[in-house]
Amino acid sequence: MGMNRKVAAREGRILPRLSQIRQMQMSKRAGVIVFLLFALIVIGLHPLTPIGPRMLTGGGDTSRQAAYILVFVMALFSLRVTDDLRYVQPFPFFLAALIGWCWLSVAWSIVPDIAVRRLALTTMLAWLIFLSTEKAGFEMTVKAMRLVLLIKLVLNYEVVMAGLSSAIHRAPDPLDPSLVGDWRGIMAQKNIAGGICAVTVIMLLFFKEGMAFRWRLLVSVAATYFLYRTVSKTSMGAMAIAILCGWIYSSVRPRWRPLLIPPVAAVGALFLYVINAYITATYHSPDALTGRVQIWPVLFAYSREHFWLGSGFGSFWNVGHASPVYSYSSTWVSTVGNGHNGYLDLLISLGFPGLVLALLALVLWPVWNLLSNTRIPVRHGAFLVASMVFCCGHQFTESSVLDRDTFVGIVLLFNVALVAQVVRESSVAASRGAASPRMQAFAGPLRHDTPLY
Repeated sequence: MGMNRKVAAREGRILPRLSQIRQMQMSKRAGVIVFLLFALIVIGLHPLTPIGPRMLTGGGDTSRQAAYILVFVMALFSLRVTDDLRYVQPFPFFLAALIGWCWLSVAWSIVPDIAVRRLALTTMLAWLIFLSTEKAGFEMTVKAMRLVLLIKLVLNYEVVMAGLSSAIHRAPDPLDPSLVGDWRGIMAQKNIAGGICAVTVIMLLFFKEGMAFRWRLLVSVAATYFLYRTVSKTSMGAMAIAILCGWIYSSVRPRWRPLLIPPVAAVGALFLYVINAYITATYHSPDALTGRVQIWPVLFAYSREHFWLGSGFGSFWNVGHASPVYSYSSTWVSTVGNGHNGYLDLLISLGFPGLVLALLALVLWPVWNLLSNTRIPVRHGAFLVASMVFCCGHQFTESSVLDRDTFVGIVLLFNVALVAQVVRESSVAASRGAASPRMQAFAGPLRHDTPLY
């Protein structure tokens, strides 16, 4: 009996350690998957290649698609997906419903072959994001993303300092002559570079694990300066509002977060819209791309006639002469490639039901959980709130939601996956007897487990 007790005690010590070691190994493998996937999205295989005509007619990039498929296969085997059938469908309910509606919309698409190819890539990327995030954990996921963004920033500065002609917009763009002199680094366009710099700053401000303060401050300044040189007004304004909302989250009592953050974000977005409209009307030609308000009446006209179903996923822009836009405009608007408003693009492609599902899955559900769940650590919640506000605000004048591997849209999916994870972890903590969330919200001073710096 004594020997049996000793063996049982030894096994009781060893088995948890083995389980912890396996979990750490799995987290590291998933972190590698996150790094590879995010590097393909942010840096790509051909970073200096401009947007070509195939991108505007529905043509795909075979090498890019092959690279994503390779990462997908690696994830299947290295993360042992077949061991747990729940990983077959890792999405929260509303996101699963949204993706299902996207696939249903292929039935009425005028270009089903293009729609299926685009949707297959979008679905695969979303699946990889949710699977790898859950396996890697919050900190491993964000660290992998941060490393990619730091590499990207270094590459952007290198090509600018080297004087490469492709690093700065040199020739006037027929749609936007004001681009001349704006920095774009190794990106195809300055607004893409601006979005990446803004997300880099937000991540460095609110996620401090594994990086000393002086380095985060130095890199934040470098990313902010590069953002300034891109002259990406949307990213600058959305980043300022996002940082303010993240600071509010980390500074006020939990009960005040739902009352302060949404109004601040809404008023900030309205202010930016008014300022942008004023600048457009005062300093730019109405035919310039900066005049996004010239595009939106075309989208409203189409949505009035296709309110419930839309054109089908990925079937309005960049599908060649079959695009419905040519029936509603013969001006420069028909050549822009997107509506420069992610919400309007969802409406014209997925109809009103698709827009509602997208708002529920990608905005309302994650934001509500962040603001109402008081068990989420402040250091996690502040970063996620700031990142969510930036991504959602960015969509008012840019379009990247569910658009394959478009950067801000991908970051938004990562945010939703990370919110799902921290909510799940807070539920586990609650089941283990953590303090009541109501008591955390209303009793005693707010505890800042991680300050802004």
